[in-house]
Amino acid sequence: MHDVLLLALTDGSGVKNAIVKIVGNLFIAVMVVKAFKLSWSEDFSKKMAFLGSAGFCAVFIWLPDQAKTMVTDIAKVITS
Repeated sequence: MHDVLLLALTDGSGVKNAIVKIVGNLFIAVMVVKAFKLSWSEDFSKKMAFLGSAGFCAVFIWLPDQAKTMVTDIAKVITS
């Protein structure tokens, strides 16, 4: 356990993951506030597109390994 903690401190991966999660959650929170502001406007399609892009960003923030696998699989299908 101590070796893993020491490794995370020396290569910076633990700090990077923490910063990505914090900044990603802040970004998603800002997107949600923007979506609520759009909900009072009359442009429903713009709100739905914005919420869809927020969901897409949330997948990359909260599930990075699965998102990477999904993108590489889609790239393999497109290139073949």
